[in-house]
Amino acid sequence: MSISRDKEGRSSDTANPPQAASFRERPKSFLHKDPLSFHYTDGTLKAIRDIIFEKEGFDLDSYKDKCIQRRISYRIRTSGCKSVEDYMEVLRRKEEEVKRLLSALTINVTEFFRNRSTFDKLRDIVLPDIFAMKERDRSVRIWSAGCASGEEPYTVAIILKESFPEELKRFDISITATDVDEEIINKAAAGVYTREKLTGVEPTLRDKFFQESGDCYRLSDDIKKMVSFQREDIFQGRLHGENDLVICRNLLIYFSKEKQEWVQNKFWKSLNPGGFLLLGRSEILVGESRRFFLTVCPRERIYRKSF
Repeated sequence: MSISRDKEGRSSDTANPPQAASFRERPKSFLHKDPLSFHYTDGTLKAIRDIIFEKEGFDLDSYKDKCIQRRISYRIRTSGCKSVEDYMEVLRRKEEEVKRLLSALTINVTEFFRNRSTFDKLRDIVLPDIFAMKERDRSVRIWSAGCASGEEPYTVAIILKESFPEELKRFDISITATDVDEEIINKAAAGVYTREKLTGVEPTLRDKFFQESGDCYRLSDDIKKMVSFQREDIFQGRLHGENDLVICRNLLIYFSKEKQEWVQNKFWKSLNPGGFLLLGRSEILVGESRRFFLTVCPRERIYRKSF
């Protein structure tokens, strides 16, 4: 789930967290072009939070203020407003601007084989260990949380298809990909991508698993059918239990430390003993969750649930 839109519970209580917005990592160039030049007070920021919550059921209380302010500032500039107060009036009057702001807040940036070395470790270390561990019941469960437009779970599917053909025959393997944004989930299920999204795909794999269609590439049905997409909020959604691998990259960095810990503990509960957790390179384990995982690859942020 890129992650979530909240309609209930605005408390900061980690036992009952609010829903999360679908923040994903945005290019650093965007952030640098959008400095915090507008003046925000606790009152104006709260008022914008309240407007968004009232109109869209979208709760920002879990997120870091500076991250939110950058994205609001971007919309203030784009809409031509001169101040935060002017922009608040626009939000109150124009429903379409609320939706544009939500789009800015839930931006999704990812690509196939992003950080190639991470997926090399997945292929060379993580997946072979999982198959060895699950040899008895021959059932493997993978959960991609905050999957955005599907590049990461599809990358896992391509690795399985290319590097583990025998295991695909012998094991019952399921890949579940979740995101709060229904529009982006539908886009992921369609499996159509621009050339830029395939920058990290080797030419042989591109030719094998994608078909060029105008300015885009269509993913093969063999890969698409390996991934099941579901709209779900990581905070409010059900617990996906008995997973052998959980992937959630470049998402938690936008949450407060308390919410990061809550989500990481949820991942721990969802994993089988010995299961793996894969985070983004700018993310680390926090709080009590540090006691629940062993570090497998520190640079690639690959962790393992203690047996």
